[in-house]
Amino acid sequence: MAERAIEGGTTAFSHAIGATSWNALWKSVANVMVMSRILKAADATVKGKATKKQKLALSENGITPAIAAKIVKQFDQHGQKGNALWFAKAGNWTDDEAFRLGQQAMSRETDIAIITPGQDKPLWFSTRLGSVLFQLKTFGVAANERIVMSGIQRADAEVMTQFAMLFGLGAVVSNLRADISGRPRKEGEDLIID
Repeated sequence: MAERAIEGGTTAFSHAIGATSWNALWKSVANVMVMSRILKAADATVKGKATKKQKLALSENGITPAIAAKIVKQFDQHGQKGNALWFAKAGNWTDDEAFRLGQQAMSRETDIAIITPGQDKPLWFSTRLGSVLFQLKTFGVAANERIVMSGIQRADAEVMTQFAMLFGLGAVVSNLRADISGRPRKEGEDLIID
């Protein structure tokens, strides 16, 4: 009984502070941006001008050159090119395979960009008590799985630069905290761990 009350309170609190609406808003924005990037990569592939990064992004999402051609054909018939963004208008597409694979790629990339904890968190975080105690930790765990681990596996120079900046900013914060509290600054392995 108490666990149900806690779960109901957690859900009500998420709605009350706007977390659910906030997440939905940013997923919608990310959907448009991600689909535009997929369309541009597919178009470049069909024209033989795709960069290594574009080819990698398509292949990670199961889009072969043949599927890219189908996506481009549907986009040419139904989509709209804006200045910066391309709008798929996928609801009008007639090729089911192009629609399905385009949607899957968009959903996958959006879920990586906008963290919504799911199967990438420990199971005990999903128990009623665990969800209350660790609700603010699930995003960190999910971000580690979706962003850090997938970024390391890509071994992309841009991602590695981002990780270097992440560690650099972490070192700055560690040193500032040490200076403010009057403790000695950490160095070497201790600084990396911190």
